[in-house]
Order: sequence, then C-alpha cells, then structure tokens
Amino acid sequence: DRKNGTIYNHHDYINTVRKMMYAFEKKDFDKAYSFYDDKAVFVNSSSPDYEDTPLAEQKELDKQFFDRYDIENLEMVGYPDYLHYEMGDAHVVQSWWNIHLKRKADKKKSLYQFTIRCISMMTER
Repeated sequence: DRKNGTIYNHHDYINTVRKMMYAFEKKDFDKAYSFYDDKAVFVNSSSPDYEDTPLAEQKELDKQFFDRYDIENLEMVGYPDYLHYEMGDAHVVQSWWNIHLKRKADKKKSLYQFTIRCISMMTER
C-alpha cells in the first residue's frame, strides 16, 4: 500500500480560509485579500477551459459584484479538509459555503452555494 499524503479536519490552513471568508462577510476586503499571495490566480471550475484570473482582475470582478450585492451572512457547510499531498508537496484546503446575499437594487435575497479550493497556501495568519 502506498499513501499520497494526509487529510486533516483541523489545521491552521483551514482556520486561515475561515478568517478570509469572515473578512469578506464583514466587508473588510483589505484583510480578506491579505491572505492571498500577490501571484494568486483564480479558476472557475465550471468554465469549459479553466481559464486563470489573476488576483488584480479578481479584485475588480469582486468589486463589481459587491457594488450590486451585500453579504447578509455566510455559513460553512459540512467539514472543511486540509489535504497535504506528499507527491509534489501540494497543500489544498477544501471548504463548502452558503452565502446569503441581498441585491442592493431591489433588496431581493438569494443563496449562493460554492466550494473553495485553496491550493498551495503560502501564508498562515
């Protein structure tokens, strides 16, 4: 039998992702983005070509989104995992979230469900 790493359900990297998400909830964008390396890229896994979006461009996309929506609250769903793969020394945090939003234009509420996969986290806070 061969292992390819360890899965943790409690780890500082998981706590880092939580801190980042709660900073977004509190509209503390400077703090939220401080958890990312300047070279971070974002991938939309539902896009057909998995195109990368650099951090600066993602910040602008987020600004456009938050100009139209407020986060009413967010909740972590289930149990996050930190996976440390031995091959390639990859570090991955997976967590699942429900974000309760309110559109500013008409106060309509909606639920946005998504998965965060932070790979090769470089900064612990």
